[in-house]
Amino acid sequence: MDIKTDDFTIKNVHLVKFNNYIYLSDGYLEIIGSNKSFEGMSLNGDIDGDSFLNISMAGDPFKIENQKHILLDNGYLYKVKTHKNSSLGIYIKYQVNGEEKIVVQNYRLEDIIKPLVRTSVED
Repeated sequence: MDIKTDDFTIKNVHLVKFNNYIYLSDGYLEIIGSNKSFEGMSLNGDIDGDSFLNISMAGDPFKIENQKHILLDNGYLYKVKTHKNSSLGIYIKYQVNGEEKIVVQNYRLEDIIKPLVRTSVED
């Protein structure tokens, strides 16, 4: 799943549901356009109003040239109750070129979540 704002995209975010847990992994930032100066960013998420994600960064997350700007690098496991009609709320607050912006997006979990798939390796 990709989360897009007017100024950047959080690409390749994966959500996996297992019982009452959500596993969130990967995710990197990709700037949209050029001549943009960022100052700080916060990313919050909730499922049906229950907060489970809170990431904040100071400074400009795009300062390092020619690299993927990793946001979620090792994966996180959250205990969250979900049901068939659960929704994911994403709240992003950031500043670009001196202007503060707030982005609010909602997704149905059923549309974006990946099922847990068990695999086995045979000798």
